[in-house]
Amino acid sequence: MVKHWWRRRQPRPGAIAARAADADVFLGVLVALAAIIIIGQALAKLFARINQPPVIGQVLAGILLGPSLLGPQYSALVLPLSVAPFWGVIAQLGVVSYMFIVGLELNSALLKKRAHATVATAHASILVPFLLGAALPLPLYPRLASSNVTFTSFALFMGVAMFNYGLPGVGAYSDRLPHDPYKNWRHGSGLRSLR
Repeated sequence: MVKHWWRRRQPRPGAIAARAADADVFLGVLVALAAIIIIGQALAKLFARINQPPVIGQVLAGILLGPSLLGPQYSALVLPLSVAPFWGVIAQLGVVSYMFIVGLELNSALLKKRAHATVATAHASILVPFLLGAALPLPLYPRLASSNVTFTSFALFMGVAMFNYGLPGVGAYSDRLPHDPYKNWRHGSGLRSLR
């Protein structure tokens, strides 16, 4: 009986390999998280020191760490493809947390006082980047799209990507305006919540 219990308790070779793979993925997520935070904060402080919005430094950090500058081989050392699904989950948690904070900070009294300006600005902040992004495929579609992608799909993707990418940047920038940042945070929160 004791011998039989011991056989059931021994891990199978496949289970050991799965645990090792999980540890590798976890280590990859931690290394990528550390690299993103350190480089993002360093560039944000550098840009703040030269009187530029820190969010621009954070965007530049993303470009520096991504395959655009380093190339896929070197970028994979810091941000391996095996951790991409986990980064998707972390990114979604970040968006949910961000929108939760926006909801907490929303000043409905200020929105009522500035309703016309807030709605006009919110619509313009959607429409202008979308139209610019939808116009971008005119020169890019023949060079970048494969034969099975329609121009409409390509243009819609580019338009949505352009206006959606601006949301964190606009929010971070409106939080750091030099004049009356508390009021601008409230107004910026209203704009972000309308988007």
